[in-house]
Amino acid sequence: MSGNAIITAVVILMLGIIGMLYYARVMEDRRIARAERVNRHTRVVNHIDKLVERLSRVPPTSSLYRILYSRQISSLEAIARDAPNNSLVKTTLPLVREKLSSVDEIDLANDVGMERPFSIPTNEAEANDLAKIIYSAQKFIEREEKIADATSIDVRKEKERLSVMMIQLKCELLYSKAAMSSAQNSLGNARLYLEKARDIMVDSGSQNPIVLALQEKVDALLEQTRAKLLNLQEERLKLPEDQVAADGLDRMMSGDKSHWV
Repeated sequence: MSGNAIITAVVILMLGIIGMLYYARVMEDRRIARAERVNRHTRVVNHIDKLVERLSRVPPTSSLYRILYSRQISSLEAIARDAPNNSLVKTTLPLVREKLSSVDEIDLANDVGMERPFSIPTNEAEANDLAKIIYSAQKFIEREEKIADATSIDVRKEKERLSVMMIQLKCELLYSKAAMSSAQNSLGNARLYLEKARDIMVDSGSQNPIVLALQEKVDALLEQTRAKLLNLQEERLKLPEDQVAADGLDRMMSGDKSHWV
């Protein structure tokens, strides 16, 4: 074999080795990319499962569950393309499709499409837990809002509904605190709670009837509280200086925020 032939054979061999290494690298990159996609979509499926479980404390609507199950199916179908034999594809996908097909029954269960009333917890710890659940749903809906698909109308409806529920939860809790403070003659605190509730509603810009009715209720108590504070201030001006210091009206009128949460 001549020298040129040997060189040619070596070059061909090296090119073959390089080609095989390149092919192996490309296939490995594709495998890693598939695995990452499967893991990402699996996290979405599991996140929705947990969210659905927690949302049992929130009045359900077909719109909400249509959004959740549609996204879950999209992720499961993506998993099926990369990993057809994945256990989620074989077991979970048929179940979620069945759930999606029956979401309209949720509205029927709520009395012919009427939404189940939203029950506000009286316990602050329970209210905070519920706020976290609603917040999780809001963040999910915000992500879905960026995706233009067939559920976009549902997304807009649920975004508003969850926003109203969060306003209700925060403001009703503040209203309860204000009523309790007023009953204990802590009118400065009562005023602060009510002003905070009113600010939340005004800043939201919501024209939802539920929010507007709640704002009227808060405004009514706030007006009463301010009137009482004004009366106390007038009475205070009529008292001798030493009696003013003794009865603690200064602290009441100051609206000291150091002890207000």
